[in-house]
Amino acid sequence: MMANVETGMKRKYNLTEQEMSVILRDYDGRTETIDKIVNLLGDKYPRWHIRKVAAENGLSRPDKVRPWAEKDEDFLVKHYSTMCIATLCKRLKRSRTAIALKKKRLGLAKNGDGFTMHQITGITGADHHKIRKWIDKGWLKAKHKNTERTEAQGDMWHVKSDDMRSFLIEHWEEIDIRRVDSYSFIQLVAGNL
Repeated sequence: MMANVETGMKRKYNLTEQEMSVILRDYDGRTETIDKIVNLLGDKYPRWHIRKVAAENGLSRPDKVRPWAEKDEDFLVKHYSTMCIATLCKRLKRSRTAIALKKKRLGLAKNGDGFTMHQITGITGADHHKIRKWIDKGWLKAKHKNTERTEAQGDMWHVKSDDMRSFLIEHWEEIDIRRVDSYSFIQLVAGNL
């Protein structure tokens, strides 16, 4: 094994010139291509190493290298609660990980100011049929999120925090208090106290 001159450490993987030429010729960042390269090189190198070599040779540009423009951050803030992750990835030309990290740094919640049907089932302990009944009766104000889901999947519901709080106060008899997520329930009913 060759020693790394800068650190004095031994390198675990050493590519020959021929193996390097395969990476330089074929690499395009796609999973299928990386799998093909790994197979061509006889499974001697892990996928992460192929990606690392490609990045070192300027064949890929990780998201962390490309700084976020202010307009991209503004777009993310505006649309994070209503667009699906796949669409955000396409529009911003970023990976899921890059968007998740930026979302975390900006302190964004996926639902913005509100809840999905799944979150409401967790908070109230009610099943989605009962929640749908509340929506149909007009007790719980909800809107579709206009996501890019298929017709078979159906669009997701979105309930604003204030509307959820109003429902819980006005229709408290609908809630089985034994089944609620006590922390979330109290936090929601108490508001910003």
